[in-house]
Amino acid sequence: MTSDLLARVRWTNVGIVLLAAGLLALVAGWPLLSPEAPALPRGDAPVVAATPEPEPVARPAGTRGDGRAARARRAEERRKRAARARRVEQRRKRAARAGKRRRRAARARRIGGVRRPAPGATAPAPPPVPRYAPAAPAPASPEFGFEG
Repeated sequence: MTSDLLARVRWTNVGIVLLAAGLLALVAGWPLLSPEAPALPRGDAPVVAATPEPEPVARPAGTRGDGRAARARRAEERRKRAARARRVEQRRKRAARAGKRRRRAARARRIGGVRRPAPGATAPAPPPVPRYAPAAPAPASPEFGFEG
């Protein structure tokens, strides 16, 4: 093959065709690739071995069987809920204090906590704008001697 022919081939299309051929071969050969089915036992053999029934645990009358561990677990859950409730309440109070500070600052700005000109007075003049721009710096000297 010449390099001219190789340059004209659309390799993406060749790849798609090869991929499709490979998938078709895989689908056609799938039954040959799968393992053999397992051998079934004879008809008179038991399918599952019999297991004995577990005996029920006898408890003394009037007990639920949860004991100290369950009481300790419930007490721990109560402590966690109480701690979470305290954190939520502290967060709510902190947010209320922050809101009060924001409202107080906004009121001070509205009423006059920030200096504003009196009604009817003129505002101070803005700072003067420079009349001309500063001079541009001189161009840099050529570094190697052959520039521009």
